[in-house]
Amino acid sequence: MDSSRLIRMLLDDGWVLVRIKGSHHHFRHRSKNSRVTVTHPKKDVPIGTVRAILKRAPDAQPTVLVVTEHRTWNLPLPFIKILRASTV
Repeated sequence: MDSSRLIRMLLDDGWVLVRIKGSHHHFRHRSKNSRVTVTHPKKDVPIGTVRAILKRAPDAQPTVLVVTEHRTWNLPLPFIKILRASTV
């Protein structure tokens, strides 16, 4: 995942940029007592780092809009991967 996309997801979820030290952007949430650090700019943030950040920011999960003939869902991305793996 691109670091700019990860930062955009955090900002959309209500995280605030507190400070920047070199390439490290430090974010804090207004209502949660938590901090997250993202290195920027970086094209590919390691998957373990993305998982750790999204664990601290569960509401900032990337979602995919799934449209079928009868319903529309806004599902979290990990759920889509599970769906895709089970239908193959």
